[in-house]
Amino acid sequence: MYLVIDSDKHTNNNGKQDRRARDFSDRKTNGKAYVLKKSCIENYYHPRAFERHYGLNENSFPLLGEADNVKQIIKTYKAENSITQNVKEKNNLEVFEAMTDSEWRESVEEELVTFLREIVE
Repeated sequence: MYLVIDSDKHTNNNGKQDRRARDFSDRKTNGKAYVLKKSCIENYYHPRAFERHYGLNENSFPLLGEADNVKQIIKTYKAENSITQNVKEKNNLEVFEAMTDSEWRESVEEELVTFLREIVE
């Protein structure tokens, strides 16, 4: 059994999330948990894939830092750029699907790749 947990760095809850991961691993037989190095899964969006998916101007969406509040960044971006289309602030699986191999390599830490490989193998 596997669990991937947002670190919630943007809310300073990463210590709590580390404890949750340890508790999960301790409670579950063969349980393994991984706390994302970035604040949440949305912090892994590559800005160029985000732009392509939503048809936004090239090089207009900012790079996302590991502790950024992505939901707020997207809200601000929409307001500052007068975006009226429905640009989702969370759960944009389509953005991940739009990412190229090189964009994935730029966005994801090797420890997460290793953890995910354990799940699929």
